[in-house]
Parts: sequence; structure tokens; C-alpha cells
Amino acid sequence: MLYLGDTFYDEHDLINVEKFGEFKLILKDSEPSNRKMNLCSIAEFICLSNLKQHRIKGCYLGDGTFEIRIYPDCEGIWTYCTRSNSASLNNVVGLFRCTVPSAS
Repeated sequence: MLYLGDTFYDEHDLINVEKFGEFKLILKDSEPSNRKMNLCSIAEFICLSNLKQHRIKGCYLGDGTFEIRIYPDCEGIWTYCTRSNSASLNNVVGLFRCTVPSAS
């Protein structure tokens, strides 16, 4: 079991992403639509194996949807936490596992 924020995670339930593969975080905003272009969403990703950090800006896709992508560069468990000026996009936390890349 892993603990992050107020939540326990079972390691067997984590999403697996290959090293240098794509992890996509999709966020839906519940704020009024006339504010979308003024919103900011950033996620901080941390690889727990070496504590390397990445800060990545989100991209507004339309219809209240934001997307943040990372291509993890170290194997192991990763955490993420979002920061935003919208309450529904702020402080979203989670975990995923970066695995050895498969042979091509």
C-alpha cells in the first residue's frame, strides 16, 4: 500500500507507463465556461526513485477539459499534484508506475 494525501493506493492498481511513454492526465473544470481562457493548470510530477521533479503546464482542449502530458524518464513510482486558479483543477493528486520499456 502507498499513501498520498488522504488516500491509500494499492500498488497493483497503479497505471503502468513505459519509460519515455506517454502519461496523460485529463482534468474537467466545473467553473463557468467564460473563464476558460484565463485559467492556469500546472502539474508537478516527482519520480520517487530519485526525487527528480518536472513541472508541466496544462493545455486547454475545449469544453472544460484540460490535458497534462508527461513522458517519464525514470523507472519507478511517480506522484503528481496539480496547481490551478480553478478550485476543481487544484490539488488533484495521484500515482502511476513507470516500467522498463518493452523491446521494439
